[in-house]
Amino acid sequence: MDFKKEGCYLALRKRLFAFLKILYHELFEIMELNLLFLLLCIPVVTIPPVCAAMSKVTLCMVRQKEYSLRKTFWPTFRQSFGKSLLGGGALILGQLSAGYGMLFYYQLLETPIFYIPFLLTTVLAVLLTAAELFLFPLIATVDLPLLAILKNAVLLPMLYPCRILAALLLIGLLTATCILLIPYTAPVILLLLFSVSSLIAAAAVSHGVQRCEVPEGRN
Repeated sequence: MDFKKEGCYLALRKRLFAFLKILYHELFEIMELNLLFLLLCIPVVTIPPVCAAMSKVTLCMVRQKEYSLRKTFWPTFRQSFGKSLLGGGALILGQLSAGYGMLFYYQLLETPIFYIPFLLTTVLAVLLTAAELFLFPLIATVDLPLLAILKNAVLLPMLYPCRILAALLLIGLLTATCILLIPYTAPVILLLLFSVSSLIAAAAVSHGVQRCEVPEGRN
């Protein structure tokens, strides 16, 4: 018997059950959070701060810490507005540029020389998306300058590649399924998609974010 594989399987099963337990116990809060996210994203400019505030709530869920939307979401939304707008805006702009590059070079793949820029832009898009998983939780929980937060957001995925890749695949699969099955998945998009995606991301990045947090008593 391969005890190493068995240990990985048991650890994975334990994490899955823990995640499902959170979904079960926090279902109404998750739905409320999703509705709040959609509502506050209407002005568009508020999307980064909303992502930061939502990530703070889902981190609390994953870490089984006490929270409330009134005492956790709204203060984080206000306090992180500037950092999340600048940092998130820069990262989103980079993602859009990389995505445009992917599409542009994909149309030119009949010429072998364009395989290299296509692969480079694809890797860049994945790396920036992985950094985004860390960026908003870091902004919401860590008291560091924005440049330091951006640096950590870029470097931390390299320490947890399996967790981040798994989270990206799950979020991508969930999002693609919801889009492909519209209008049948409209209730899922309205009530669950974004908050559950944030919860998946929080479960993947929680340990990495904790490495950047100052322990209580050392402030």
